[in-house]
Amino acid sequence: FDVMRMKNKRDGNTETAEVMKQLSDIFRKLITWDSDMITIQEELEFVNSYVLIQEYNNDSDFEIRIDIAPDAVSALIPKMTIQVLVENAFVHGIDKILDNKLIRLSVKKENDDIYITVSDNGPGFRQELAEALNIGDTELMKTKCIGIKNIVSRIKLYFHDDYSIKV
Repeated sequence: FDVMRMKNKRDGNTETAEVMKQLSDIFRKLITWDSDMITIQEELEFVNSYVLIQEYNNDSDFEIRIDIAPDAVSALIPKMTIQVLVENAFVHGIDKILDNKLIRLSVKKENDDIYITVSDNGPGFRQELAEALNIGDTELMKTKCIGIKNIVSRIKLYFHDDYSIKV
């Protein structure tokens, strides 16, 4: 990536060079993360690289509002939890609408609980999928919602029944 990035930079393609840097950062993180559990701060850095790539891909034709509580950034979560939710907001949410594309990401801490919310103004989940996710119906999730199913499986692995997901 660095060779392609430097060539693009030399040729005046600074936007493409920046995207190559973000891709390089993402790949580097994926192969060097030592643990499956990372801080929310580390996950947000990963998400930021992903969003910058999406800005390039979508000609910045969207708005993302991020509200992160400072007391939540050191909490541990399975890596690629927030990124997958943000990716779903792009792919299954705002990609389906033409104008005023908006994604919101919020992380807050209340007592010992962490609340992560990702929303978009796209068409939304089909009702039966939302209900299946809310009750943990893994049968329906086998063929649909694969990214979210993976998140649920990893969260359950680390937090057992001490979590909830609401769609």
